[in-house]
Amino acid sequence: MHFPPTDRYTLPTMKRLLTLILTVFCAASFAAAKDRKPQEAPPTADKQFRDAYVLLSNADEARDGSRYSISIALYRKALDAYIELAEKYPDWQPAVVRFRLTYCDNQLKSILENIKSGKIKLQQDPAAAAARQLARVDLGEALPDARHLMLEDKDTEARKLLLDALRADPDSITVRLLIGIVQCKLRKFDDTVFLLENLVEERPGLGIAHTILGTAYYGLGRTDDARKQMEKALELDKTLKEAHFNLAQIYLTIKPPEFDTAREHYETALALGVPRDKEMDLILKPQVKEVQSGDQSPVISDQ
Repeated sequence: MHFPPTDRYTLPTMKRLLTLILTVFCAASFAAAKDRKPQEAPPTADKQFRDAYVLLSNADEARDGSRYSISIALYRKALDAYIELAEKYPDWQPAVVRFRLTYCDNQLKSILENIKSGKIKLQQDPAAAAARQLARVDLGEALPDARHLMLEDKDTEARKLLLDALRADPDSITVRLLIGIVQCKLRKFDDTVFLLENLVEERPGLGIAHTILGTAYYGLGRTDDARKQMEKALELDKTLKEAHFNLAQIYLTIKPPEFDTAREHYETALALGVPRDKEMDLILKPQVKEVQSGDQSPVISDQ
């Protein structure tokens, strides 16, 4: 059997997988993912890094949208946040913090030099613009809006809304999961890994978080890490159909492909309600069996 090249097979199924995860996440009620307000505690290095990350991401988006007043204020806030982080936690990912410090500094210098030369003209007071940009958002409205945008593939808009939501509530499990999904859709897999590795460490029993993290690993080509995360997700919840679907994909793309194992997970995903995937049906023929009653699509079987 000829196995399609990875670049032909992986990308469409990755998009299908992310759509599947998003649909399930939006429709289901994850008891384990309910947000709980923790008791007041001193901020950790991880939380401070997340806050700085939100500032930096919003600054980049403001710069890319030519909202330079906002970007200046946000880069300054991000720079201050990274400086504080470096001083309080000098041993916490020092190389990453130094890189982000330099990045913020360089972005500020570039924008200010362009303003001085007349290439950029500011239209708003930076401090007032930043205050409006960083106003707390209503999560009750932001999350449904973000989900709707993601389902319509308006991922850049959804990401911006979710980053604002993360600043409003940096401990929200739902916000962090949704950001993980949208970052994957935008192929920002490194950012997803950073957010989700910390989340699964905090909440190791959250199967959907392992599934999203595994998806990010898969996007980075870290196939073995992706497989381990999907298997961990299924240890926690054997009914996670998106994890079964992803494992089927993973076992088809490893070398050599493990068709029997892939078929087993794909058929389980179908039995749990995942719609048929024509490409996977084609790859697994003629052994794919009908596992859904009432399925009107063509069925490939041994007979």
